[in-house]
Amino acid sequence: MKKTISLPTPDVAESKLQDLYRQAGYLPYRMSKFEEYDLYARNREFLQSPNIITFTDADGSLRALKPDVTLSIAKNAAGTDGLTKVFYSESVYRPDRSTNMFREITQTGLECIGPVDGYCMAEVLFLAVKSLETLCPECVLDVSFPDLLTKAFKKARVKDEDVPALMKAFCAKSPHTLSAILDGSGVSGKDTEILLKLLAAEGEPKKVLPGIRALYEDEDWTGAVDDYLMILSVLPQKRVCVDFSAAGSLTYYNGIVFRGFLKGIPDCVLSGGRYDLLMERLGQKKLAIGFAVYLDACEALLRRRQDYDLDVLLLYTENDSLKDVFKAVQSLSADGSRVRAAKEADPAIRARTVIKLFGDGRIGTC
Repeated sequence: MKKTISLPTPDVAESKLQDLYRQAGYLPYRMSKFEEYDLYARNREFLQSPNIITFTDADGSLRALKPDVTLSIAKNAAGTDGLTKVFYSESVYRPDRSTNMFREITQTGLECIGPVDGYCMAEVLFLAVKSLETLCPECVLDVSFPDLLTKAFKKARVKDEDVPALMKAFCAKSPHTLSAILDGSGVSGKDTEILLKLLAAEGEPKKVLPGIRALYEDEDWTGAVDDYLMILSVLPQKRVCVDFSAAGSLTYYNGIVFRGFLKGIPDCVLSGGRYDLLMERLGQKKLAIGFAVYLDACEALLRRRQDYDLDVLLLYTENDSLKDVFKAVQSLSADGSRVRAAKEADPAIRARTVIKLFGDGRIGTC
């Protein structure tokens, strides 16, 4: 039988994620629906979509229905001391991925702001992986390192005006485009080879990072790679993939950036990273790391699942023991599949897979 991938509904997923973050010691955070429009206008590159719903408040100020939560939390963290660890489930307002029409979307995530150290970074990444696993057992977290790219660009004496085009080449994972830009910028063949190796680097951290470490011999480079290797070593390696195409914007992110994917969904359902540079732009001398889970990204897969009323219909007969039927149902539903046991099929009920229970307790596809 082909294994069925079952996702929880958005409401169930939201509750499970909140429990996960509470268990890790994060506190709930609530905010108002409105922020000054200028906050988002100044930081459009940080938003998933540049389109924002605005309105004029009673005092004449221009307000916005929040399209993102991280910016609001980062702005309001100015008056806090020590380490802030919060999680949230908030409504955000932005265009739908498929229709481009505005809709209200639940965004769940967490932020860690203040004296962020190696443990904080490892904890956030671990919770990102656990968040993906909560949604679907078949998942991966792509991890990139913008500061390593910045260091490599400086070592290669890349012109500042060429950096945006190089970042686009990395995001597109295009060696041809990267080579053409570097050649036009007068970068040496050796440095071009190193940058091409970074572009091609992909795989489990413990397998990929030692090779990246060997690209340069200076302590500034090797020390940075060693720090990342230590942080990522505590994560389930099969769930994490080093991939520099996930680097994101060098305007806001530094240190580490990551994106989460689920099988069957082309877009990322989780994104996050270190955003000390954003804190600087907001006038705050604080370190910060966090991520957001986009539950709306899962809805397309959930809708596809709704083509069927059940994942599995288990057929049994009077000759099958109650114990065997119960055991089979528990086994088939262990991965979250929707399973119904019945003596005969109901034409009105659509089942993705029909399984028959044999008299000796064995099961097989009809």
